[in-house]
Formats: sequence, C-alpha cells, structure tokens
Amino acid sequence: MGTGRMMGFIDNVALTPREAKPELSTDGKEIPCDPKKPTVLFVFKSHLEPNLGKLSFFKVISGEVTTNSELVNSQTGAIERIHQLFIMDGKIRNAVDKLVAGDIGAPLKLKDTYSNQHVFPIAKPFANPLAPVIVIKSNPVGPDSLVKSI
Repeated sequence: MGTGRMMGFIDNVALTPREAKPELSTDGKEIPCDPKKPTVLFVFKSHLEPNLGKLSFFKVISGEVTTNSELVNSQTGAIERIHQLFIMDGKIRNAVDKLVAGDIGAPLKLKDTYSNQHVFPIAKPFANPLAPVIVIKSNPVGPDSLVKSI
C-alpha cells in the first residue's frame, strides 16, 4: 500500500526530465533534455554481475542512443560500442533498441567506461577529397586509351 501511494505522489508532483532544470557541462553550457540534440550519456553506476559481465547504468541527458552505436568516453578517449541495450526492472533485463533523452538504461560490457563519466557519439567529419575531378572513360576501346587521353 505504501509503495503505490509513494509512486502516485512522484508521478503527480515530480518534474519530468524535460521540465527539469538542464544539466551543465564542464565549461558551464546548458545541455537541454531534448531527443533532437546531440547525444550525451552520463554513466552513474557500474555493476559486475557474475557469469554476465559489467553493467553500466546511464542516463541519456540529451539525444538518443540505439544498439550498435559507437560512442567515445570524454575522459579516457576510449571508443565504446553498445551491442545490447537494456532497461532494468530489478534484476530482470528488458532489451530495447533505442533510448531517448530522460531514459535510464544499462548496456553490457562497456570496457573502459566507469562511474561518473560522460559518453558522446563519435564525430565523423567528411574528409576532403584527394582528387577534385573524376575522369570517366566514354569510349571503352582498351585500358591504354584512358592513359593516352589524360
């Protein structure tokens, strides 16, 4: 009886993550709880389960995270890949494909990420092309004709 009343109170009175005050980054910038913003995860607990491995509990501060995401640890620079993503219900793990801002989840076996660390997506900028022009052979006569035409 007491647990139901407490959960009802939390549901009616407590703020949702989107209504709450935004988190602050280390340089003082606000990170709003918005699924359309860049992904930021905060690992707040690491737990070692026998015969399974390490579970790292995290909160999605902004953006969204999916299975098979590649993330980088902000402190160590280690690249982490999320193979399985769970929502924990006590000791029961419920597999999910995606978590959005405000959700709490737990992936298995993050190798170099521990408690009180942030994880971000890997930025993959496009490289500048080495050749600004593409040469296409219009008359397929032989392999040497392309070299002669250049």
